[in-house]
Amino acid sequence: VRLTDIWIQIRKDTSLLSTTKTQINAMSYCLNQSVGKLRLNLLRNHIA
Repeated sequence: VRLTDIWIQIRKDTSLLSTTKTQINAMSYCLNQSVGKLRLNLLRNHIA
């Protein structure tokens, strides 16, 4: 096994990891948005 092959594999794994990280961030952002809207609706209903 050549060192470059190992390096390429590491690069692949790293990019895969960062992609997953981005997806998780996007999902949690969407979740936060949904929770925020829910809270806002609850507040409006409570005040009304």
